[in-house]
Amino acid sequence: MADEEPPRPKGLPVGSNAPLFNTQDIYGNNIILTQLLKIFNGVLIDFFRGNWWNRWKQHLVLLSENQSQFDIKIIKIISIAADSVRFLKKFKEDNKITIDIIADHDAKIASDYEVYCFAPVGESSLKSKQAVPSKFLINKEGKIVWTYFGKTKTDRPSIEMMMDAINTKL
Repeated sequence: MADEEPPRPKGLPVGSNAPLFNTQDIYGNNIILTQLLKIFNGVLIDFFRGNWWNRWKQHLVLLSENQSQFDIKIIKIISIAADSVRFLKKFKEDNKITIDIIADHDAKIASDYEVYCFAPVGESSLKSKQAVPSKFLINKEGKIVWTYFGKTKTDRPSIEMMMDAINTKL
C-alpha cells in the first residue's frame, strides 16, 4: 500500500512525564514548557516533518482555523519540526498560521519524546531523520495524558477528537 510507512518509533506512552524543554520559537521568543504549564490548563505538542509536508500544512491550517476552541479551554498548541527557521517562518507567514512553531534543528525535543526516525521526505524516495507526525497532550503536572500517532501518511486527529481528549483527560 502506497500510503503505509516503514516501522517507526511509538513515542512516549500516556502516563509518562513529559520531557521538559527550554527553547525558542522561530521568532526568538522563549518557549519554556514548565512556564507554559503554569499558565495554561494543558499543552498540546504537534510534531511534524517539515514545511514541505503538505498533509501537515493542511492539518496546521485546520488547527489555526480552530484556535479559538483551544483558547477557550486555555490550551497552548506548539508545533515542532526539525526544519530551518527560515523555511518555517516563510511557511507560517505565507499560510497565516497562528500556532507557535519551534525549529528543532538537532531533533533534541523529538528524540526526547521518542518520535525521531529515518523516514521518507515528501513523496520522493529520499529519506532523512525527522519526527513522526504525532501529538502529545500534557497536563499541568507535566504528565502525558493523551497521544496520537497516525497509522498512515494522511491519518491525523480531528478537532473533535482533540477536544474530546482535552475535555476528558485534563
